[in-house]
Amino acid sequence: GVSTSLSIYFSRHFWELTSSEIGYMNLPYFLSALIALGVAPWISTKLGKKRGGMLTLAISFGMAPMPYILRLLGWFPENGTDALFWTLVVFNALEVTLIIIAASLVAAMIADIVEDSEVKTGRRSEGIFFAANSFAQKAVNGLGVVVAGQILAIIQFPTQAKPGEVPESTIADLAIYYIPVIFFFYILALAVLSLYKINRAGHEANLRQLADSQRP
Repeated sequence: GVSTSLSIYFSRHFWELTSSEIGYMNLPYFLSALIALGVAPWISTKLGKKRGGMLTLAISFGMAPMPYILRLLGWFPENGTDALFWTLVVFNALEVTLIIIAASLVAAMIADIVEDSEVKTGRRSEGIFFAANSFAQKAVNGLGVVVAGQILAIIQFPTQAKPGEVPESTIADLAIYYIPVIFFFYILALAVLSLYKINRAGHEANLRQLADSQRP
């Protein structure tokens, strides 16, 4: 929610991208989805869903604020250069790939929770679990929109400002406030994932028990 809400401000004012450049940056996302589709099952097999999900989320956690940190330190390509555009394309494509992989593994983890719950309660309640996950995502996105609005208010970002009209100090403040907020949300996500207790052996045991219970 925070990243989506502030993306246009970063694109137009922090990076000073043109409208066409912003549009072109979305093109690699299709490739990101294809890569994630192929890599997610491999990661799940090699590392397990929990470890794989936490690893991909942690790498994304490290990548997400890196362009802003490097820019504030003066170690990033200058605005208006091809180097900046292609560097951002690579960063964004990798981050989206990792997020899709993590989301796929989390969805698989929820499916495992459904079966674990069925073993314990005798009822299959996938609708409840997936609805709860959907609600949690929407709640977090809504909170992100509110937080993004508060950041803009705190730094007194001018409304309807055109690129080049916003003071450099205000643009820097946008990144300075954004970075710790993103860190917080990623740490929160990792903390929630760490609570997941079902491993491969436990999941396979649940499947065997469910199969046995369905035999005549």
